[in-house]
Amino acid sequence: MEPDPLIEWNRLNRENAEHALISVMFTNIVTRAPQADAFSTWLLAGTGAAATLMITNIQGMLAAFGSHGYKVTLFMLVLSAVFGLLAKYVFVFFQYGGDSQSKLIEQIKPILEAHSEQEAKILESAKSRGVALETDIRMGVVLTEFAKPFPRWSRWLLMRYINKNKDNRQMAHLLPVRCFHWQIGLSFIQALAFLLFVLSAVFYARAI
Repeated sequence: MEPDPLIEWNRLNRENAEHALISVMFTNIVTRAPQADAFSTWLLAGTGAAATLMITNIQGMLAAFGSHGYKVTLFMLVLSAVFGLLAKYVFVFFQYGGDSQSKLIEQIKPILEAHSEQEAKILESAKSRGVALETDIRMGVVLTEFAKPFPRWSRWLLMRYINKNKDNRQMAHLLPVRCFHWQIGLSFIQALAFLLFVLSAVFYARAI
């Protein structure tokens, strides 16, 4: 028994609206990434300045902190810088996925509209002739051809991600959102390490 067209129409309309709202919520989250990147950049600049001061004035720092204190404070600075650089790397990766997404949608939209128009004409003609045709875009073919120029390891990761999330209508938003959470986590550890540097410097200071 075929489903009632009205019921199917209502289901599709509701699902489309729900997923559109989810997409907007995901987009609203990842648009905050530049603020987190600005904070990480500011902290990296402070870390670099502090490291330069400690290295160029090593004798004075050793006298102030002692050998052990100098190593601990410098280690905290290095740790903060490492996590800051990782946060920057994740942001660059995320920014590619986030910024390009809207441009990609703009480029894909006319292609899908043209296909939809031709599809309607083809189906109408096929129906009049009693011919059954498969007119859906073969995304498997599209993605396989897209992945061919990639290096083997990159192609494997790409296809693994696609196959894992192929049934998720929010697949395009999953990676940017995950990258954003990674960025926030790394920036937090970066800030924590810098704070520990400041506390260590206060703790080990012997002369001011």
